[in-house]
Amino acid sequence: MGPYALPNPGAGAGIISMRGLQKTLLFLLIIVCFMGMEMLEKFGYVMGVNATNTFTKLHPLAYLVTLLVVANVLQFDYSIFRNLFLSKPARYYFLVLLTLLIYLVLTNTASNVAYIYDSLLLPILVVSYIRSLPSDIAAKAPHYALVLILVNSLMAIVERLFSQNFFPFEEGLFHDIFRSSALLGHPLNNALITFVFVIFVLLIDLPTLRKWVYLLILLTALICFGARGSLYVAVVAVVVLYIYPLFTSSKPYFVQSSKLAVVVILIVSVLMMAYLILFTSFGERLIDASFYDDDSAGARLEAFKLLEFSKPFSYMWARPQPRIDYLQDIYDVKIIENFIIVWLLKYGLVFTSLLTIGLFFFLSLSSGVRNWFYAFAMVGLFLLAAATNNSLAVSTTALSLFAIIFSVPSDRYRFVL
Repeated sequence: MGPYALPNPGAGAGIISMRGLQKTLLFLLIIVCFMGMEMLEKFGYVMGVNATNTFTKLHPLAYLVTLLVVANVLQFDYSIFRNLFLSKPARYYFLVLLTLLIYLVLTNTASNVAYIYDSLLLPILVVSYIRSLPSDIAAKAPHYALVLILVNSLMAIVERLFSQNFFPFEEGLFHDIFRSSALLGHPLNNALITFVFVIFVLLIDLPTLRKWVYLLILLTALICFGARGSLYVAVVAVVVLYIYPLFTSSKPYFVQSSKLAVVVILIVSVLMMAYLILFTSFGERLIDASFYDDDSAGARLEAFKLLEFSKPFSYMWARPQPRIDYLQDIYDVKIIENFIIVWLLKYGLVFTSLLTIGLFFFLSLSSGVRNWFYAFAMVGLFLLAAATNNSLAVSTTALSLFAIIFSVPSDRYRFVL
């Protein structure tokens, strides 16, 4: 086209419409990440143990991402696969998952493994797809996710204020104790995903006041979910990922931060959290579980009996589901509230070790956190919080959201370490 040639309106419109479609699909993808089981059930999409057909065993995010990948391939766009295989940690993690699936099929122990795809494998595809988008569009993903988790947290607070869930649980699930559910559904899944954003907010470049406003909203939501484990680990995360580097790091963000202001905000925040837990209905579940009800902690300890430590070779390899059911029956363990124990039973020690190592390095080395100590610390804290429940052993978008906010570059949210 010469310097005085008129532009082609059709071509311009095509470019604009393609960018608009990419933005819309990205926003839709993030929204679907925040659709919990209870919300989906209200729309007739029943997941989990109550699933009425094979189709709904997978989270809708799995179908959306699969369609996006297929659509790219049909357009001869293979950038998703290039993004996948250019990342060594992602490549190793992918190969571990692929080998695990083959092993489970060959040994006839592949029972209810749908969550391997939509919980464990999907994060790689999600990040690869988002990175295949124009960088300015892809950079919006962490912002969309942060806005939605704040909405989810505020919904949880409102639910606790009025003791009414927007998307109610089945009656009697938590006895007489109220627990918020917001968009993401089950309190433990909610808590784990909220914890992911706690460490994200701790590590990004935000003005001190805004950082603490976000943190207080997220921490209050954790109280509303009644999740002791995630709340306690979140407190440790605040110390390790923010307070410690504030007084020891030479990074400009921490050097320029007012130590006195942070100390004052920290004291006020601790007093506010203590008041909420000790003197309001917000802390009802935490007080009850910590001082009066040992059933939850007891159930977690009882689950270790399933590993049969007296038979060291019995948990080296995957066990058939009937054997797991039998062990739960004889040891009277109704639910296993620790994903590591579930993995050991379903995959065996060998593959659980490989999978944990692969996941650890995928999350830490693919993230935008450049300091290896803090990258390892944040993933270690995440896995510690995850070990207080079984969210990573069922369908969850926790890992997909972790990968999105930590692995997709964004000028708006730069990591300070």
